[in-house]
Amino acid sequence: MQEKFIQYIAAELNLSQDQTDIARYGLHSFIGTLLALLAVLPLSAAAGILPEAMAVFFVGMSYRKLSGGAHCHTLLRCLTVGTFVTISLAWLGKAAAPVVMSAYLLIIFPSLLAAAAAYFYAPADVPQKPITSPTHRTFLRRFSFLYVFLWFISGNYLWLSQNHTLLHLYIAGNLSLLWQSFLLTPPGYKLIALLSLLFSPNRITATKN
Repeated sequence: MQEKFIQYIAAELNLSQDQTDIARYGLHSFIGTLLALLAVLPLSAAAGILPEAMAVFFVGMSYRKLSGGAHCHTLLRCLTVGTFVTISLAWLGKAAAPVVMSAYLLIIFPSLLAAAAAYFYAPADVPQKPITSPTHRTFLRRFSFLYVFLWFISGNYLWLSQNHTLLHLYIAGNLSLLWQSFLLTPPGYKLIALLSLLFSPNRITATKN
């Protein structure tokens, strides 16, 4: 159905092959994000970690759009691994918040690690969606740094204002930022391949040399 819809739009709008590929990826990304959200919502609500899960989900999703990173070859594997990681990080964030909230360095340190990962690896593409345009690569790289910088500023503001409610969620978001930053690195690509193998018997294509 998705492919038929894309072909219909391409024919109606007289899109080139490159434009059709961009539209296909955009639709695939939108459907994947929607399905992931629908999977995380009931599970996190049942586990009592809905606010933390939403912080993990939206921080990771938004930063991923800019920085790229490892992902599984099929939508089902991405949904399975992504849901598992989101729930796990949300639970960990909720458990760690009472300890981390009182330590300023633990609040800001993830942003520094994310900046280092972005410097060396962002944007990180995959064979399924290579970044071929130098202009686009520069754009994604700059906005990856901007995202991390604004996140760092937000953490400092929340610390100075001692807004414990938002700091609690910020800590969960920090874990998501660290995870997404890790997925930019070669070890991150290898881990995603292993997780894909764990959740699927099929051959894994999410690898990076």
